[in-house]
Amino acid sequence: MHRSLLVVALAFAVATPALAAPSTPDALGSAFCVAMMDGTADPLDLLTPSLNQAIEVAMARNAELQAAAPDEKPPLGDGVPWSSWPDKPDTCETEVTEAYDGAAMVNVTYGFAGAPEATYTDTLILLQQGEVWALDNIVLTDNLTLRGLLESAFEPRDPCGSPPQPKVVALKLLRNFASHAQGAWLT
Repeated sequence: MHRSLLVVALAFAVATPALAAPSTPDALGSAFCVAMMDGTADPLDLLTPSLNQAIEVAMARNAELQAAAPDEKPPLGDGVPWSSWPDKPDTCETEVTEAYDGAAMVNVTYGFAGAPEATYTDTLILLQQGEVWALDNIVLTDNLTLRGLLESAFEPRDPCGSPPQPKVVALKLLRNFASHAQGAWLT
């Protein structure tokens, strides 16, 4: 089922000043879209504790590097890579593609009015925690993942200056999806 961002954004703007704990995968996907579109909601409110910790560790390391070399842009100088591309999209639609006992996958499709060919889709990996759903990872384009990027951002570059290739774990995520034990996802 697809949801248009305009309807979702209005519902969230009227209903809550901050992000409420999503009770369905679709609600989490919609809340994530709102956060990506207008920047007023903090997507950190939507995360599993382990993803939140991974981001805190990565941002602390990023701050250390920035303090040591203030004239150089650190690896996460643009912030957490919440989506495959940093450009702000004009549209954001979600679709729950898979849902099993305590886990779900939600496609988030970003669109650009001036460049329809630039549309792309990332996939949110969600875990149910009690009565609410939380974001545990994002499969970005080219099968890169948010967790993989957070880990590889601080690895040494090769002699040519190219950044290291992030761990490609999307297939592991998908394999785990069918037989997952909550909290035991591979990174």
